Amino acid sequence: MKWKPLRIWDWRLKLVYVIVAWGLGWALVPLVRLTHDPGVLLSAYHVAIILFGARIFRGTGEQVDAPRASWRMTSRPTMSRRFGKVARVLAVLTVVFIPILYLSELVPREHPGRPLTPWDGITLGLSALEFAVIAFLYLRSARRLGWREAPKAKIAGPIKIDS
Repeated sequence: MKWKPLRIWDWRLKLVYVIVAWGLGWALVPLVRLTHDPGVLLSAYHVAIILFGARIFRGTGEQVDAPRASWRMTSRPTMSRRFGKVARVLAVLTVVFIPILYLSELVPREHPGRPLTPWDGITLGLSALEFAVIAFLYLRSARRLGWREAPKAKIAGPIKIDS
């Protein structure tokens, strides 16, 4: 870890960053609930944490001091593609969940909860938009990085002795 400029390249410190960011998100929930819509603020927090992590994380063989290109989210296209696909799946699942949420109101229950409002669907739609933006950023990074991964080490063949 390098403090100036802040760079994290060890996987254990990256894991600590993710855990601390996740914990800070849970700690902010009581404060955010004081606002009209906590979902929008938490979505903004999630996107900010992901973008900040993309700026400070460094991969193997990547320059530490030089700033990363603004479009670049990871050091390798395969990792960007994987994160992008996960975010895309979460966006699709969130969109699919919106009608299921309202259809669940039709099922009779012994102890009904609070009635759903149109704002509940809008909040889920904003969450889907958050995942879609994250997916776009990672997939764009994968496309722009292309297949410029580090070449694999050549395995030495049999030793030939000229006689």
